[in-house]
Amino acid sequence: MTDELLDIIDEDDRIVDQATKSLVHDKGLRHRVGAVLLQREGDRYLIPTASELKAESGRLYHSAAGHVLSGESYVDCAKRELSEETGIVVGIFEYLGSFWFEKDYPTRKEKERFAVYRAIYKDVMGRVKLNEEQVDERWLSLEELRNLYEIRGEVVSLPLQMTFRIYGHTLLGYHGSTPCRRICREQVFRQGQRI
Repeated sequence: MTDELLDIIDEDDRIVDQATKSLVHDKGLRHRVGAVLLQREGDRYLIPTASELKAESGRLYHSAAGHVLSGESYVDCAKRELSEETGIVVGIFEYLGSFWFEKDYPTRKEKERFAVYRAIYKDVMGRVKLNEEQVDERWLSLEELRNLYEIRGEVVSLPLQMTFRIYGHTLLGYHGSTPCRRICREQVFRQGQRI
């Protein structure tokens, strides 16, 4: 596998340079991530578990997510990642919003601007085939997602927790202990704490 080239961005999401993914993680440079939540008809979301290849290994994650390649748009990244990680191709993506996620993991430093989308899955699209980055195909109802987030938050990856906190009102009707109004479009998340 080649070391992918990523765009380095500033706090306003403007491209300032390019670097390899390994250098971006080593230096903790700001970069982009596209994420998608795949919703099945009947209000169930594909919420797999991140494999050992992901920084949030063993925790529930977005249906698909990955680094935006240099020159690629957020939505094109989300579409590509969904196809690569689930085998599902969807044409229409609903933009939910974006947020900053920053965390120092043992093997890398993340300074990511997440753009999150929702896509609708229909059975005619074929069976989900998770790749090596995601395990345990799981379709959870809105109530199950809400309960996991409120009661067992530690099993939910930090980026997915941020998605719930910021866009829960859109996804789940969730408001939790830190209400977020529809105008709340950006938050910074550092070392597991909202600031």
